[in-house]
Amino acid sequence: MARYAPGSPTAVELRYTATVTTLTVADQGAAPTAPGATGAATITAPAGSWTGGGNGLRGMRERIERVGGRTQAGPTAEGWTVEMEIPA
Repeated sequence: MARYAPGSPTAVELRYTATVTTLTVADQGAAPTAPGATGAATITAPAGSWTGGGNGLRGMRERIERVGGRTQAGPTAEGWTVEMEIPA
């Protein structure tokens, strides 16, 4: 997230039940522009949204799938979200 939206507020949520653990990391897109700056920040999603377009997402997905889990990642209305679900 730091690579694509540096300075953006980021939320990390870890949930677990008897059957699954879920980790969600979400940012709010590009950081706000500095006071007095003109124009709005542009958010550009990497290619391959929701399918793991980069090696980092692909590597995470492959490792999670090896233990029977799932991963999804991609743009949201606010920014970008990565979610990993791992069975207990």
